[in-house]
Amino acid sequence: MTLPQPPLGEDLRRQLRLIRRQRLLRLAAVVCFSAFMLWCLHRSGVLDLRWIANASTRLQRIIPESLPPDFSRLWSHWPGPLWETVVMSISGTFLGILLALPLGILAARRWSPHRLLPLPVRSFLGAMRTVPELLLAVVLVIAVGPGMLAGTLALALHSGGMLGKFYHEIMEHVEEGPVAAVRSCGGSRLQVWRYGVIAQVFPQFVDVTMFRWECNVRAALVLGIIGAGGIGQELIIAMRVLRYQEALGLVLIMLALVIAVDVLSGFIRKRLT
Repeated sequence: MTLPQPPLGEDLRRQLRLIRRQRLLRLAAVVCFSAFMLWCLHRSGVLDLRWIANASTRLQRIIPESLPPDFSRLWSHWPGPLWETVVMSISGTFLGILLALPLGILAARRWSPHRLLPLPVRSFLGAMRTVPELLLAVVLVIAVGPGMLAGTLALALHSGGMLGKFYHEIMEHVEEGPVAAVRSCGGSRLQVWRYGVIAQVFPQFVDVTMFRWECNVRAALVLGIIGAGGIGQELIIAMRVLRYQEALGLVLIMLALVIAVDVLSGFIRKRLT
């Protein structure tokens, strides 16, 4: 015995009600999200337009005092701190890679030697990247003294946490086909890793590592402000003694450094991948 089917019109009305309900839910979600964003902007002071008037008044005073930029100390005092910034970013990135590679393997569920390891290792990586480089550098300046060492270690710790997360997420998405092909040909564990895993993840590893180096250059510029070495220390000194023309020259030098690192990073990324 077959049950009577509802009339076609009832099905259509039911579907229309469902569509209206979904549209109302989407509209309510958009309204709530927009209201929350507006509240955040209000709390942060962005919607208070008085800051525009205050900022324009200050800029009208500072900009004439900053022009033209002063590059008189470019060859006598700045090459050393500038080189310190570059060396600090490279050393911090390299140490971060040494930390991130083993931790990334242990954190990847598919490749970890034990199923209980990924969770604590991921928690440890999260703790490493939770504390910003600037705060790490403040603590390390107190521990090891001012200079490049504190800045390098701060960049290394934060880079290890960030790169470790990127590495283990990349390794989680390794395709099984190439790995199975190497195993079926009688490849050893080392060959499986070399030709089945590393061959797949290497381009992505290079991308995220180069991106992290670019971030570390920008972070190294800031770390000098708290005594961790680098060109940022020269900038904060110039600002404190009101040498705005010299400060503008330093800002332009920093901008040139960031652009050069971006170009070099893109070249290295293209050559390696």
